[in-house]
Amino acid sequence: HSDGCHDRLRDPAQRSVPHDPPGRQTSEGSAAGGPEQGAAYHPDIRRHSDYCGIHHRDPVQYLLYIQYWLADLQRRFDVCAARTAAAVEALKRGEVAYFGELMTASHVSLRDDYEVTGPELDALAEAAWQVEGVLGSRMTGGGFGGCTVSLVKEEAIDRFKAFVGEEYEKKTGLKADFYVAEIGDGVSRLE
Repeated sequence: HSDGCHDRLRDPAQRSVPHDPPGRQTSEGSAAGGPEQGAAYHPDIRRHSDYCGIHHRDPVQYLLYIQYWLADLQRRFDVCAARTAAAVEALKRGEVAYFGELMTASHVSLRDDYEVTGPELDALAEAAWQVEGVLGSRMTGGGFGGCTVSLVKEEAIDRFKAFVGEEYEKKTGLKADFYVAEIGDGVSRLE
């Protein structure tokens, strides 16, 4: 891959959180950098969902976008697969902090690339990211509502629950419930 993502995953000294190739803009800019990079471009478009009504106004631009979207979908799948493989390796090596970074990057991708999180899930994850002692947080489940899973150091649990609960209620008007789970030994055969 020309973006160097896979090279950074193989070399922990150069590792970063796999999310997007350099130069790609998500919700802050035009679709994949605009026409100078061969992507379909329209000045009113900032997110994939913005294209929903453009086919009525500009059918040629919409067809170009479909071509772009299919290539971008493949890129998103590739980045997600690289992040998942990196997460497996991080857990095998006991690199819990890096695993947490990958969780956070996954949520950002689900929010920006797949647009499946929603304001409630974003409020939970974004509040969690602000708490010292939180290694990572992301949505879990099918999206469009539900809950997050957060990797929190034991000494930060009470601070996490207080801050995230307060921020969530402030932003959504809803009360958050928290369930503290402990990591077990995983699946094993019972004799």
